[in-house]
Amino acid sequence: MDYYGTRFQVGCCFRDSKQFTGLTDCQRRELDKLNFHFNVALNAVNLELRKRGQPYQWHL
Repeated sequence: MDYYGTRFQVGCCFRDSKQFTGLTDCQRRELDKLNFHFNVALNAVNLELRKRGQPYQWHL
């Protein structure tokens, strides 16, 4: 039961982060166009964080 609860929380986090970054808005099928869309979406998030003075920090 603990594993299911943790799995659900991780799934919600991934879903919310994909929606926030716009990764769910792309309807392309070609790999190079998908890569371009993902790079643009994630760069937009990085630019916004930098504009706010909050550089992204990796939490491993």
